[in-house]
Amino acid sequence: MTRHWIFYLLVFQTKLLFAAPLPGTSPLTWDDEDLSIRLMDSAHAFVEGEIEKAGKHLPPGTIDERRAKFRKRIGVVDDRLAPRLEFFSEDPTSFDGTPSSSLVCETTEFTVHQVRWDVIPGLIAEGLYVNPVTEEFSTETPPAIVIVPDAGNTPEDILGLTKALPPSQQIGLRFATAGFRVLIPAVINREIYLGHDGNDSRLKKSNQSHREWIYRQAFQMGRHVIGYEVETALAAGEWLRSVSPGGSVSIAGYGEGGLTAFYSGACDDTFDTAIVGGYFAPRQKVWTEPIYRNVFNLLDEGGDAGVATLFGSRTLLIEHSLFPDIKEQKGEISTPEFSAVEKEVERISTLLGTFSSPPNFLVAEANDKAHVDYPAMAAFCAAIGHQIEVSRVAPIRLSLIHI
Repeated sequence: MTRHWIFYLLVFQTKLLFAAPLPGTSPLTWDDEDLSIRLMDSAHAFVEGEIEKAGKHLPPGTIDERRAKFRKRIGVVDDRLAPRLEFFSEDPTSFDGTPSSSLVCETTEFTVHQVRWDVIPGLIAEGLYVNPVTEEFSTETPPAIVIVPDAGNTPEDILGLTKALPPSQQIGLRFATAGFRVLIPAVINREIYLGHDGNDSRLKKSNQSHREWIYRQAFQMGRHVIGYEVETALAAGEWLRSVSPGGSVSIAGYGEGGLTAFYSGACDDTFDTAIVGGYFAPRQKVWTEPIYRNVFNLLDEGGDAGVATLFGSRTLLIEHSLFPDIKEQKGEISTPEFSAVEKEVERISTLLGTFSSPPNFLVAEANDKAHVDYPAMAAFCAAIGHQIEVSRVAPIRLSLIHI
């Protein structure tokens, strides 16, 4: 009986072998040595085609409805705590009992303090607060700004308290010398995370940065490393607004800080104006960027041009400056051509259905490797009505005079 089954099976297979192809099909004649390569190439072509089609139109809904969806996408979903800033010091009390001071640095123009503030339950931010020295009996409220550093820098770096950055990139110091109240949060860096003791062999093999380490755990819970930093910036802005009644409150950032400033301005009306440096660009190659920038359905917002429309009538100043040069972070970051940034800005008017970009969207190009260069700084001060003569020369390094 078994022999009969074997015979019938061989006859059936022979018929299949010489049978005519099914309608609409043809025999597979590829002579590729590895068919998986062709399969992956076709998959990439399909995905790139879908990406190219995405972002052509704004999603439906009012600006408030779109903002709500955007906040959810980037993980800004928790209720922020009431604005509260604490001045603190990690230095011990002196031998004679004198309390330690939060003061980090003081000049004839401003003082710098170490501070921390509540963001959401379980998250407390730390950073530096710069307070200008005002004239006696002055009733004028100085403009205020939150400045978010790139993930490779600290608040001390952009204030010139270290030698990590050249003067032309010390954006915190530029605003401090221009008479602004400045709040600078510390950001999560890109260094490889090796655990609490810095020597976890399992984490060493995974080659994850601090940002990726948080991203991988957060996105499964509807949160994001981007969202945490946006929440931090918004909480900082809310505190500045509470102590600057009637005054201007803005945000600026570069690199990952530029991303945070951009998204913070898009989330709600906490900030009157935003300066975005080293980030704004076309997003059709977003899949090549570091994994910790991954946001589901981001291009459904219309790309960066679409996110910009969430600013409404508020001012957005985009500075084309040298992007952080990032490699080997499960993705890369490189600087786009200025023409590509201009083209993305022009798409704002296309998405809005206007003949030209609204006047509240401004574009500037930084000189060489500068951050918030003279043209951007001058345009920004004019936009917020801050009457001050902006220097074309970067201010002196604070590390020469800090205490």
